[in-house]
Amino acid sequence: MVKDNKINLDELWEIPDFLGELLGQYKQKDDDKFYEKDNNTLLSGEFTLDKKYSNGNTVLRIKLANGELKESTFFYPTGEVLQCDGWENGYCASSEQFHFNEKTSKIENYKEGLITSSKHFNENGEKEAEYNYKKDDVLDIKDIPNSLTTPLLIKGWLENGWEE
Repeated sequence: MVKDNKINLDELWEIPDFLGELLGQYKQKDDDKFYEKDNNTLLSGEFTLDKKYSNGNTVLRIKLANGELKESTFFYPTGEVLQCDGWENGYCASSEQFHFNEKTSKIENYKEGLITSSKHFNENGEKEAEYNYKKDDVLDIKDIPNSLTTPLLIKGWLENGWEE
């Protein structure tokens, strides 16, 4: 028997999959598109996760067009945008994370779901770091993807509340 030495960090760190939770509410067919309950009409429009912050504000909103995910937006408990992702052909193509003061914190670019570059900015909007990756590059430990940080932040706010 072959042993598997892969570690699932999402499971190990108990990282919630808010996007998967929301998309899981809709019928996805073999063509990877999302459909209305009648299974014939492609989903289009904006949809929000049922899970809310204690003040009633939205955690996550997505936009679908012709059954395809086009955008996902995560929010701070106050309602400001925390992260906005652009999607193409079922893959994340870009991700922008924001400081609480609404200035860009990090921009990530992807190709077929794999990160190709990221830029980090301080709260004044000045670039602090930049990382570029090729096919065989390993992520720099200082370049923690938005897909890890955002769900952990939101999990903490849902469990412990929000403090400015």
